[in-house]
Amino acid sequence: SRAGTPTLPAGLAEARTAALLNHPNIVTVHEWDTDADEAFIIMEHIEGPSVADLLDAEGALSADEVAAILRDVGSALEYAHDNGVLHLDIKPENVLVTLDGRVKVADFGVSALSTISGHGTALGGTLGYMPLEQLRGETLDEATDVWALAALTFELLTDANPYASDTI
Repeated sequence: SRAGTPTLPAGLAEARTAALLNHPNIVTVHEWDTDADEAFIIMEHIEGPSVADLLDAEGALSADEVAAILRDVGSALEYAHDNGVLHLDIKPENVLVTLDGRVKVADFGVSALSTISGHGTALGGTLGYMPLEQLRGETLDEATDVWALAALTFELLTDANPYASDTI
């Protein structure tokens, strides 16, 4: 790089884009930075439960509740995909519902930011929500998030993950 211009690790700009997506159904990231030891991410505080909390408290959700959640998660994913960003870890814990009923998807770009800055690994995904290509470490695309969304849909309707497993 030129004198005075910091060299960014490969992929950092793309990871920042992922973390800084601006959409009403995506948790807002206000600031992001690193130092020699840690990555710092300051995000919007969401007052309300995750969908995992709702499933724990209520069991399977009604068709109307599921439709409302999927509409908003789908909108967030469509926006992210249109901006070249994959989530890669859609699951009930990463879908939040505000006290006034708005749905927000959390953790866009967080693992990528941490990995690229040297603070952790972006293995990405959670067993039960990952398609085979993600489990195998193959090339991923929008279909990876669509698979996870389908697993989430099944779980919201039945209170059971169709692919639950402790091991690959």
